[in-house]
Amino acid sequence: MLFRSLLVTAEEPRWIETSVPDVQAAVLRCDKALLVLPVWLGRGTQFVPGQAASQVLEITIPQAPIGTSAWEVTTGGVKSLPWSRVAGGMKVKLRDFHLTSAIVVSPDLGASGPIVRLQELQKRNARTAAQWAQELSTETLQKVRKAASDLEQCGHGEVDSATLIARAEENLSKCAVLRANGEHENAHAEAERALRPLRLLMRLHWERALKELDTPLATPWSGSFFTLARHWQYMDQMRGLRLAKNVMPGGDFELPPDQEQKGWTLQEDSTADPVTTTARRVPSASAKPHEGAQCLMLKIEPKDPKNSPQALERAMVAVHTPDINLPAGMPVRCTAWVNIPRKISASADGALFYDSSAGEPLATRLPSTSGWRQITIYRNVPPSGKIHLTMALTGLGTAYFDEVRIEPLVEANSAAADPAPQPTNP
Repeated sequence: MLFRSLLVTAEEPRWIETSVPDVQAAVLRCDKALLVLPVWLGRGTQFVPGQAASQVLEITIPQAPIGTSAWEVTTGGVKSLPWSRVAGGMKVKLRDFHLTSAIVVSPDLGASGPIVRLQELQKRNARTAAQWAQELSTETLQKVRKAASDLEQCGHGEVDSATLIARAEENLSKCAVLRANGEHENAHAEAERALRPLRLLMRLHWERALKELDTPLATPWSGSFFTLARHWQYMDQMRGLRLAKNVMPGGDFELPPDQEQKGWTLQEDSTADPVTTTARRVPSASAKPHEGAQCLMLKIEPKDPKNSPQALERAMVAVHTPDINLPAGMPVRCTAWVNIPRKISASADGALFYDSSAGEPLATRLPSTSGWRQITIYRNVPPSGKIHLTMALTGLGTAYFDEVRIEPLVEANSAAADPAPQPTNP
């Protein structure tokens, strides 16, 4: 709501670097103003953000008009920012930078200008903003406290939990006093500060869990702090099992090039984009497989190399393995080796690897790799008793896959034969 009048006139954003490597800023040119949105984009922030706080953040805004001033705008307040002219533009400095913020650069300080309008809107909504910030932080604290307790009970507590939770409680107590005194801007700031130790705690737990994993989505519960207790319970159960033989036929891609892999299916969609798609087994003369003499290659390339699209709308190429029939609920380990020589462009997803039980939302997404990289995910066979894997590419570039496996997990002391996949009826 604060930025509605600016956003309706905004051009496409330009992303720029900042003084903090994990923070990038989107610069939007609007009528009578520049809107700059610095955002934390560090590794894994889409799953569990870190503390996401910096004492000082400096941004050099390109092509800022002469005679402008810079203002930090949040739901908690509007305040002037120190700035200076440097080579490349206008350098602004934010202190005590939170998860995100907004900077408005404008020469118009008149009564009808964007800065005055933003100040008026913020004043009208200051009380409500402080209340909502307090309620959000309080709710987050309660959820974190409960999840931390669950982790402690299953033997995976974090030694700093009590200290970090106490720090959040202290910030929220200050927030309550400030709200009662009508200091809404300061109350809003304390409510935001209360989230920092909570994010730090959540990140510590999550990074500890990831030490044993190839991907943040190795299990259905490893992608969120609030399901980590269930993740640890699942992994503890897996440690009492053994791997049975691989049940995926053809995952080594060693069949002769002219021989069809039975049950494997190809999915292609390039109708909305000026690109061509390719999916085929390639010999060692074309690519160096991880093992053996061949591997799977997925490629998307522009029809006109001189006019390559900046973003693809729907283009993808995917290969689906055959359905493997196993007992419903059986845990399985699914693995694949992936090699992406050059960073995939024109797509945020890149190359994907996922299973049919969790689906594409829990896919491992890779824009590039440093040579061959193994991806390991743990899943349970769905109630249908069928599970298959998918390797896909959604951007411009090439991805290689090799040694695709599904290995059931069975009782370690079981004398029974390893489960065998049952053929799927056509």
